[in-house]
Amino acid sequence: CLHKIPDSLPFEIACLAEPHAVAFNAMCVNSTIRPGDAVVVLGPGPIGLLCTRMAMLAGANPLIVGGLAADEPRLETARRLGATHTVDVENEDLNELVRTVAPLGADLVCDATGATLALESAVRVARPDGQVMKVGWSPEQIPVDLNPMVHKNLRVQGSFSHNYPVWERVIHLLDRGLTQPDAIVGLRAPLDGWRDAFDAMHERRVIKSVLVP
Repeated sequence: CLHKIPDSLPFEIACLAEPHAVAFNAMCVNSTIRPGDAVVVLGPGPIGLLCTRMAMLAGANPLIVGGLAADEPRLETARRLGATHTVDVENEDLNELVRTVAPLGADLVCDATGATLALESAVRVARPDGQVMKVGWSPEQIPVDLNPMVHKNLRVQGSFSHNYPVWERVIHLLDRGLTQPDAIVGLRAPLDGWRDAFDAMHERRVIKSVLVP
């Protein structure tokens, strides 16, 4: 399963192909996004931010990203990546914002958090006959009221991993800078700086660290 990396693509950017492939598979393969669709991404972690960018490239507008109060720096990154609106779901009403820009609800809601409340919110703000894409892992079983899924005729789907053609497409996008990978890389470190690189991500000082041996 080898891929040829173009000479113009630095390895420290090419190494981001895997998380890009997760996001591409979720938003551009398993989801249907048409230009002008209202899309909501819940969770501004690395995958959520990359899902945001993939949705923008697919033509989503409006594009709303929701996170917690502590996520404000990441919500700012979401705006850099193409989000038209961001929302602090702890202190603002996500449903009200969605209805303001998309009165029927969102065409697609991506849950990139794994949290119970996020999946409930996704089902609530999706429009009738809309889509809910779950890409975030849940640490435990999630009790969710699925009745709205029935009466809205929603399509709820999970997205797992990726395949060879997805990697090829992602490498093409990375090579042309279309995904703006520098927006999520906050630290580049040599191999002996591995601990600080991991701590920086764990402590939310950066979104992604890259180790350069």
